[in-house]
Amino acid sequence: MNFEIKNISSTIFEISGSFKEEEIKEVYQRELERLAKSVKIPGFRPGKVPIEIIERKYGEEAKNNAVRSKIADIIEQETKKKDKWIEVLSFETPVWSQKGDTIEFSIKFEVIPKKKIDLDVDVEKPQEKLDVSDDEVKREIDNLKERFAVLEEEKEKDTVSQDDVAVFDIIIKNIKTGRVTQKRISQIVNIQNSEEFFKKLVDGMKINEVREAVLGDEKVRVTLKGIKIKVIPKEEDLAKTLGYNDEKEMYEDIKKRILNQKKNELKNSLYFSFIGKVAEKNQLSIPRTLFMQKFNEVVSRYPQIERKLAESQAILLSAEEILIKNIIEQDKIDISDEDIENYLNELSERTSIPPQKIKENFKDRIETLKTLVKEKKVQEKIFEIIEKKIS
Repeated sequence: MNFEIKNISSTIFEISGSFKEEEIKEVYQRELERLAKSVKIPGFRPGKVPIEIIERKYGEEAKNNAVRSKIADIIEQETKKKDKWIEVLSFETPVWSQKGDTIEFSIKFEVIPKKKIDLDVDVEKPQEKLDVSDDEVKREIDNLKERFAVLEEEKEKDTVSQDDVAVFDIIIKNIKTGRVTQKRISQIVNIQNSEEFFKKLVDGMKINEVREAVLGDEKVRVTLKGIKIKVIPKEEDLAKTLGYNDEKEMYEDIKKRILNQKKNELKNSLYFSFIGKVAEKNQLSIPRTLFMQKFNEVVSRYPQIERKLAESQAILLSAEEILIKNIIEQDKIDISDEDIENYLNELSERTSIPPQKIKENFKDRIETLKTLVKEKKVQEKIFEIIEKKIS
């Protein structure tokens, strides 16, 4: 077997070469045996087709799979060396042909390239001191009041307005067929947030009044069953509901939580600013496969995000992964059993899943777990560098 590796671009490599057919003989036979167990051929019971017939009918497919397997092994062995790239992200379909007993092949693939990373960049020290105002605490308390508000029957009002929350029976029928397409009984509706059609239909209704309207091919029948009033809890009641001794304790704890949130936001802002500067200094190339993976993750998490913002976040997340994976190799990051235990305990605290259960989930993915712990170590190292630069 002989082959050569070409650098097509900063993130794409090509391996081309040749090997003897003898080198894939065992894999080829296994492929034929696998096909013999699964294919159906008239006149033979499942799994009882002679291997000679399988080879005549499916020999090319078996050989193609065997060649692909051999090429994958070559790439895997080269990846383990970590000489030119850290990780393979995607493959193109390999091209191969056979001359006599020699198989010639070539394949292109995209990678996270290996690169010497220089982490020495400037970090701007935050200008403003983090603080929490009384207004910020009050807004958070008001939000909590809204969240813990309850709806009670409005006893002094029998006519609904567009600002009310009310209870309706709603029946929608198809005019042509007479079939009921929707039936909602005792549906609580915040009228202010409903569609204009519904607002106009129910405005001024009295308890037990019935109104009908036509909307396209459907007839909407609405019965007002009741009017609700939102009861906002007093601060002292809210404090007790949330488990505090009094309003002062609630106020101080909320203030502390807002401050911690601001600290975390600043920490993340400094972190990704640092990542961006390191990526620029080291002239990192972002593989398209990695970029699209991160882009899809961002859009999945924030469906309403603008495309340009999603793209910029995907670039930073891609750069972060490239940097971390290279630093793991560059600094020979090692981990202990204690590091793994600490990671599992932290994961347990965040997810409320017992550490033993998390450990069981990683039972067949030990290498993945080790990689996650190493990545966390690199992140901690970056945070330490940032802290030193701004202190």
